[in-house]
Amino acid sequence: PIVEHELAFGPENLKLPREEIRARIENTLLLLDISRLRDHETSTLSFGQKKIVALAALLTLSPQIYLLDEPGAGLSSDNIKKVKEIILNLARESRIVFIADHNSEILEISNRTINLGKKNHVCN
Repeated sequence: PIVEHELAFGPENLKLPREEIRARIENTLLLLDISRLRDHETSTLSFGQKKIVALAALLTLSPQIYLLDEPGAGLSSDNIKKVKEIILNLARESRIVFIADHNSEILEISNRTINLGKKNHVCN
């Protein structure tokens, strides 16, 4: 599918009005600065672009709870900064965000961490 169809899939299945779906897609494309990818086939995207599109698809659903698995993997430092800001904004909106990651740059924005290392289990 093309990126725009990927972003529409979730909201369409929620049976949101067509105008609401269009608005969510447009806002998300702008938020992540990926409007240029709108008409690209998802199979032709780089790994980092696929990660950003996956996040965009999640954002168009606008859930209360997010579970992000290594959200910064394969992303440029600029895109990592965008993702961090988006996560912080979600938290400000009282959304719950769980992050599974080992990247300290992403984890530095968390208010609680759980270390699942072999020897120590630490909760901060």
